[in-house]
Amino acid sequence: MSWMDKAETVEVSNDLTTDMRRIVPFHSTGMSGWQGYSSDEYIWYKFQTFEANMRFCHVTKGWSSVKFHFKDEDGIEYEMFMKNAPEFINNATRGCLEGRWGFVKRGANYGVQYLGE
Repeated sequence: MSWMDKAETVEVSNDLTTDMRRIVPFHSTGMSGWQGYSSDEYIWYKFQTFEANMRFCHVTKGWSSVKFHFKDEDGIEYEMFMKNAPEFINNATRGCLEGRWGFVKRGANYGVQYLGE
């Protein structure tokens, strides 16, 4: 059972009353690193910590950022900002790291961060 099966979801309103710093968007394949798409395409979850074994997949470069992509044991994909990557790199074994994870928002983007064991 994924952490998402137990997480509280949030209805996002279009009148900007929702505190976007406390929720994170997911679509059918995993985490959306950007909130610019129609909110109808996403399920929004309250920020929370969760236990997972993350496996490094690949790196992408956008206009102004570099993101690391990971998958957990349930196949859910997550993005991580380069700023949060050293903690993963210093603790990972063969591209995998098990522990406690959380979310972070930077500008209009969302990422996951390693919080420790």
